[in-house]
Amino acid sequence: MKNKNTEIQLQKISQETLIQFLNKVQRRIVIAKAGYQPEEIKQLIELVNSRRIQCDVYIESSENAIRYGFGKQEAMELLNDNIEIFNIQSVNQIRMAFVIVDDNILVYVPLALSWEKEPDILEFPNGLIGGENLTKNLLNQIDGEKSEVKIEGLPIILDSCPIIQKTKTEVKKELSITLKKLEENPPVDPATLRKTNIYRNKFKLLKMTVKGVNIKNKTVSLRPFNSIIKTTDDRLRSSWRALTSDDVKNLKGIQIFQKEKNKILEEFTFDANRFGTLIEVKKKKEFEKGICAQIEKLKKTLLNLNHENNKNIDETKSLIEILELSRNALQEYMIGLSLRNESCWNKLFLFNQYLLKQINNNEMSKENACKEVIESFIDIKLQFPDAEKMIETIDVEFDYYDVSDELLNKDDFKELIKKYEVKIREYNRAYEKQES
Repeated sequence: MKNKNTEIQLQKISQETLIQFLNKVQRRIVIAKAGYQPEEIKQLIELVNSRRIQCDVYIESSENAIRYGFGKQEAMELLNDNIEIFNIQSVNQIRMAFVIVDDNILVYVPLALSWEKEPDILEFPNGLIGGENLTKNLLNQIDGEKSEVKIEGLPIILDSCPIIQKTKTEVKKELSITLKKLEENPPVDPATLRKTNIYRNKFKLLKMTVKGVNIKNKTVSLRPFNSIIKTTDDRLRSSWRALTSDDVKNLKGIQIFQKEKNKILEEFTFDANRFGTLIEVKKKKEFEKGICAQIEKLKKTLLNLNHENNKNIDETKSLIEILELSRNALQEYMIGLSLRNESCWNKLFLFNQYLLKQINNNEMSKENACKEVIESFIDIKLQFPDAEKMIETIDVEFDYYDVSDELLNKDDFKELIKKYEVKIREYNRAYEKQES
């Protein structure tokens, strides 16, 4: 084979080749790689200390270089601990490695050794080696100068590629931050992983349950009271309508809530017919925020807390006012019956025998005593509805479910997806941990 005196030559560059090349240094090393192996940094430390050479090291400051397998965390720690003997510069991304030793340069593409094993024999060149002219040219470009080259007589101006110079304090700070991230979330050992397909659901099925809003006609059984009142009055009621259908209709806060809730559903979700409701995952928080805001607004309306701020509400009554009117009417009805049937007082005033004693001693009027005992009876025995407790039960729950493979394969569901022009899933390649 002929030996050619050429400035550039293709090379098969391995880890062993790099170590041998570094060992030839006499004056200076400039090395730039995304990440480093511990043995490379140990060799550089040895060369700097033993031969008193200048060593410029360029390293990727991001943790991704380690996570992608271009280097080891231990090597970064060694650089950080020995930063004073090197001229270290950190940059955002390095994917082409070069190594300058005195007047010669290696340029190559390193393997991600954590993910791809270096072959025993390289069958195709993965880099090149150049001499003094190429080395000087590339160093000038890194320093910010422009270079002119001619290819078959056509002059081409190459853009300069200056590298921002940082202080050792700045570099050490960046490396320390990266090392802290790697310590808190260590890189995954690729030996425990296998390549697989994964997907992320962009849409989910929503089940929203609104509680306590559908206030229906509410009645109160009067049997406990009727069992005390011994009368043959045909007008004696068996129950009391605490809320009538008209009362429910007049609670306009509920109507407004239902209207606003439907608007939000229409804005954020898709009606999937018998399959439920579809919602985009990234819109869940905004959707929930809108619904919860309407729930709070409804509660305030039913409690009449918006009375001062909304004059239109004056035309209607709050839930508290409606129930209070109903309770007062029931109380008047029961007091009237009690006063006409004094024979039942022994049982009625079991709630408060002291009141009956006051009546007998002429210390309290019959009307006032009956009123007081009936108030207690309505609360304790009849358990008349309490507006605030009813409003406390108003709430909403959100449940989300993944769209299954079976559902995605149903023809009618496919038609829905086509109609709404949505992409239910997003597929990616990834690695998953193998079970040992």
